[in-house]
Amino acid sequence: MSISIPEGYAVESIPKAMKISTGENVGLFAFNILSEQNKIQIVITKEINNAIVSENFYPVLKDFYQQMIDKQNEKIVLKKI
Repeated sequence: MSISIPEGYAVESIPKAMKISTGENVGLFAFNILSEQNKIQIVITKEINNAIVSENFYPVLKDFYQQMIDKQNEKIVLKKI
C-alpha cells in the first residue's frame, strides 16, 4: 500500500519493521514500512501453512495473531511543517 502525504505535512514517526514466526513452519508475518519524501509504503505479508493445528499449539497461535494485530494498530504520526 502506498500513502501520499498531504502538502504541508511530514512524517514524525512510523512503526518499526517486524518479522515474526510461529515456529514449526505454521505461520509467518512480515511488516515492512518505508517513508521517502511525501510517500509512505507499507508491505504486509502473512503466510499460514497449516489449515489444522494441534490444540497444544493454540497458545502460540493466539500470541502470533495478537502480535500481528498489535503491529497493524501502531500509528503513523505526521507533523505540520
